[in-house]
Amino acid sequence: MIRLKKNAPFLAGIMIIFSMTACAPEDPNAVMDKPTQETEQAAAPTDTEHDTVDHSSIEVLLLETPSHINKVFSEDFSVEADIHVPKVKKADILFAKYMTFDEQKVLSIFYKGKTPQRSLSSNDDTISYNDDNSYLNINDGFFAYCKQDYDYVKFPTDSLTSASDIFSTNKRFSDVYKQEKLGFMTKSEAFKNVSDVFTELSIDIMEDAEIYAIDSDTMQTEQDERIKREIDLQKKMGLSTIQNPTDGYKTKDVFTQEDDFYIFFFKMIQNEIPVTQKSYIIQASDRALNGSTARIAFSRNGIIQLYFDGIYQQQGVAKSPNTLISVEEALQKAFEQNNAIISTDKVTVTAVDFEYVPVPYNSDYDEVKLTPAWSLTLEYESEKTSDKSSKAEKQDSQSSVGHGMIFINAVTGEEIQ
Repeated sequence: MIRLKKNAPFLAGIMIIFSMTACAPEDPNAVMDKPTQETEQAAAPTDTEHDTVDHSSIEVLLLETPSHINKVFSEDFSVEADIHVPKVKKADILFAKYMTFDEQKVLSIFYKGKTPQRSLSSNDDTISYNDDNSYLNINDGFFAYCKQDYDYVKFPTDSLTSASDIFSTNKRFSDVYKQEKLGFMTKSEAFKNVSDVFTELSIDIMEDAEIYAIDSDTMQTEQDERIKREIDLQKKMGLSTIQNPTDGYKTKDVFTQEDDFYIFFFKMIQNEIPVTQKSYIIQASDRALNGSTARIAFSRNGIIQLYFDGIYQQQGVAKSPNTLISVEEALQKAFEQNNAIISTDKVTVTAVDFEYVPVPYNSDYDEVKLTPAWSLTLEYESEKTSDKSSKAEKQDSQSSVGHGMIFINAVTGEEIQ
């Protein structure tokens, strides 16, 4: 993954941005699954942060949010989405900045009793430590650690992606590694060991991490098949000299159970509200905003690889809204904007998450406002038509599928862009 910093280039194609307009009436034919938990109706707020008044508290609004929405707005815009909301009573807008990691605390976790060599980058003030077996890099909001053990299992895993990485076209971990547990430890035991590190670093995480059991038999198969795929691709391209696909990697001819490990993908939280994992760019200024991501590989020898990026630390409360727009209003806004665009794409909202999204508020690239938002995951299908060489032949029509995000500010109802 590439960290989006002040001077870093933005990854092309990371998302599709829509602008939002005023909301229209809700479709009475929408199918919505209501959660089973009930709550008492709270008194209507006397002050709101937006034009559309919702006569309930934030707690009630979120509790009454449907867990799934199936709705067709038009031929080109529909919703088939699970809705994820936290159980919270308030959703403050937070002043936040990139977390500054305690250097001595980090050393006590990863280099206890050891004396790794320290260096400081003159380019971006990254602090680095390394010894004969590992390296560690620290910067504000960023933290990476890797042991040589991980280098030998990297090839059969690094081309795969997590379920949360909606923009990648690569295969998912879940498509390849399907084993439920490994011989040296269960998933829950491994989670406990790994989560202790977050506690020591004062980072709050959600309990429902993505966890994949990386077993030796599947690693062997994936390594062999990947080598074959990449060699076949080089031959198809007509390359005269076939390059070894494992060049630049440390590899093993035979994997054993000693190489087994778990991979975890965590979601950060602030005040019990998830922080988005998605990064985006502000159109007006080309400023990149990082989502919060955390990945850890854990073996029988402990943590063998760790990568944190976009980790924020609360500095204070910017505003405490009394109410929010509903998920239905956020979807209506997305539909209206899509309806105003001349396009043949068919858009489907496939997931909606209530979460914090970083929003800039000054010229300091390390400071943001974590703003409650409805994050809409989109799948869009476009058709491309190609002419046949003969007029008698029909045109070919091929469809392609892409993904994108819309962030709707849950306080103001405006798009975050």
